[in-house]
Amino acid sequence: MLAHRHAALTPRLQGASNYKEWRQKIELQLRIRHWWSAVLSTPKPVEQSFENVGAVLFVASPKRIYVQTSPTMDRKVRRFLCHYINPDILPDKFFEKSVPAIWFELRCKYSNRKCKRLKQAAAKI
Repeated sequence: MLAHRHAALTPRLQGASNYKEWRQKIELQLRIRHWWSAVLSTPKPVEQSFENVGAVLFVASPKRIYVQTSPTMDRKVRRFLCHYINPDILPDKFFEKSVPAIWFELRCKYSNRKCKRLKQAAAKI
């Protein structure tokens, strides 16, 4: 119960200054709502009908197995993220990108981590 109260105090992402705190709180919120699988989804969606599969689809690549979520969940999570990101720093074409692509772009832009290897790995997928 305490996690729900603290998660409700999630600030908007302002840039690199509050990225780490924002990422932790947003991840907690997404896990509480069972939406975290949308972040772990495939960077490039696989064309698949979700009517017969359900809410998630497992997609294998040479190096990992992804969980692809339905377009409806992707839209929900994108709308949720939009609410917690300062409009001035929203990534270009925010509503056209997948949730994993948005998450990756924000991490590369505002995290202190080097993303060169991650970008190369994402390009291979």
